Amino acid sequence: MRKQWLVVISAGILLSMGGMMSSLASEDNGQEQSTPINLMEATKEWQWKEDSGGWRYIKKDETYKKNCWEKIDGSWYYFGFDGYMSTDWTTIRGMDYLFAETGELQLGWCYNDEEEKWHYYKEDGTPQKGWFQDQDGSWYWFSAKGEMTSSGYKYVTGGKYYFFDNGQMAANQYVGLFYMDETGNRNKNFDIIIESKKKNTTVSAEVKEGFTEASKNLPREWVKRFTDQGWEILYYPDKLYFSAPNTGSGVYYVGHSLDTTYKKIKICNPSELTEAFCEYIGYEYGLYKGTLQEATDLSMDKSLVDEYVYIPDYYADDMKFYFGKLAAAYLGSASTRSEMEAEAPDVTRILKKILYRQS
Repeated sequence: MRKQWLVVISAGILLSMGGMMSSLASEDNGQEQSTPINLMEATKEWQWKEDSGGWRYIKKDETYKKNCWEKIDGSWYYFGFDGYMSTDWTTIRGMDYLFAETGELQLGWCYNDEEEKWHYYKEDGTPQKGWFQDQDGSWYWFSAKGEMTSSGYKYVTGGKYYFFDNGQMAANQYVGLFYMDETGNRNKNFDIIIESKKKNTTVSAEVKEGFTEASKNLPREWVKRFTDQGWEILYYPDKLYFSAPNTGSGVYYVGHSLDTTYKKIKICNPSELTEAFCEYIGYEYGLYKGTLQEATDLSMDKSLVDEYVYIPDYYADDMKFYFGKLAAAYLGSASTRSEMEAEAPDVTRILKKILYRQS
């Protein structure tokens, strides 16, 4: 779950006595330890001491914490059987936890490089299991071991769901030619329609994957609006392009077309679905009427995003073509978004307003 767009949250865990007792403390039941688990702040009689084995938390009489969780200066630490403070990934009672080099338990999204698995840790420090909805509304599924499910169809709680490589369950998105509604279930009424002169046309796995990848980062609220308004996506496997104007750099082939009269996105190149759909967003937003300030501002700042958007001279004054390219570039990857936000903040502010309704 390349997950360049997710950040491991390192913070002190601010917990109540009861919350932590029911989570972290319960993992040490039945295990011997030098002192009971202290759920209150450690007193000053305890001090840090480092030796060749690492860091321990000890008293003047050389008694030290071991096999227990301890809250120290607002953060939680774990001390193993030998009394040394845990760092990096550590397995405790069958569950994996991530600790900073300085020992603090990490929260939020954490990636295990060795196992190539993502985990999520709640505010009380416990690993997420089962269904989880992130702040942006995305749904994820975590196994009993706290590992995030990703990449393909999975049977979960009696249902079959598709998860992208970033772990998000497909919802108001396309997987191949199938449309997955907000519950993650297929709705055949909104599947991509094949328009071919041949009967029983077979669509290759490569084409299906192209549609899946192009749909992955589309704003889902816009996709739902698209289907609610009766729009459709038509795939033309027999076509090579919909238009091919001569430009200063030669012929430019366009593999999609936005039909606003009949509410259809027509496409022959699956990789252009993102661009085509962004043209639809711009149309519904009213960006092409020539009266919106957002359109004027985007036109004025074109030079700031030249690195990310190639516009043939034939389309130099075409806002629909430009916005489709611009928004598709912004949605393409987390790294590109970060770069564009740094280099063209005014442009990306407008994009966020249009794509995500952010003010």
